[in-house]
Amino acid sequence: MVLSVMVANASRYPLISRYSTASELTVRTTHGARVFRTTNRLVASDNWDLTLQKTGYINESGNCLVMRGKVDGRPLILVLLDSYGRYSRLGDAQRIRRWLEG
Repeated sequence: MVLSVMVANASRYPLISRYSTASELTVRTTHGARVFRTTNRLVASDNWDLTLQKTGYINESGNCLVMRGKVDGRPLILVLLDSYGRYSRLGDAQRIRRWLEG
């Protein structure tokens, strides 16, 4: 519940939404440019209308994914914790989407 509230609140900030759903960003630092790429391949998919996302890993909850967007024209916040592997959370999201679309 807490993560879904955080996602809903973070999505109110256009910069967070834009940066979190970019496939790639370049940041200039004092040591030169640094490129950041998302590990969420759903960001680049035409099938997903994402307005915010974050992948991550911590010992307490394993491989995680939170996303906000629309599925079948309906708003959705998806929180997946402790996925089996690094990429299984993306497969889980795809399966949930298919289930919701009926």
